[in-house]
Amino acid sequence: MKNIFLLIMFVICVAYSFAQEPTSEILSIVMPKKAIKIDKKTFLSYENRFKHPKYKNELTHEFMFQNLYYLKGVLITLYEAEFSPDDNRTLLQIQREMYGMRIDNPTEEIVNYSRIELINGIQTYICEYQEDNEIRITFMPQRFKNKWFQGSLQFKKSQKKEGEKILADILNNIHFKH
Repeated sequence: MKNIFLLIMFVICVAYSFAQEPTSEILSIVMPKKAIKIDKKTFLSYENRFKHPKYKNELTHEFMFQNLYYLKGVLITLYEAEFSPDDNRTLLQIQREMYGMRIDNPTEEIVNYSRIELINGIQTYICEYQEDNEIRITFMPQRFKNKWFQGSLQFKKSQKKEGEKILADILNNIHFKH
């Protein structure tokens, strides 16, 4: 009986771990091994631990709750949306617009860095924001097939090394679907 119970638990754990990968029509991503996929309610409850919650206020569209994860105190959100076929902005133009919005609408949040990197042959815009002792890093690979994909990590400043490690792990495991 004990062996059957252990076998059932093993099968459930294996099935659960396969369900961890984000859903996307344009990208495949392998998440860090211990990242736990969570639902919207759990995500928002974790986010309440932050002094400056970002998603409770900013995530107004349901598609932004497509892929929510938690790993070692880091909240991770990944989502995909469509570009208008008329929207021909490059990542550099988007980066400049984001910077312009910060100048036009100053907040307590500062930008630690904003850059475009080539990762696995994919141009990716990465920006790190900080407010008090909380950090949020957003990233957006170049668009593909009139869609864009965006991710964000939110964590305490004391977890910066862990957050950066998780970001690198995610970015190094993104590949376009052809």
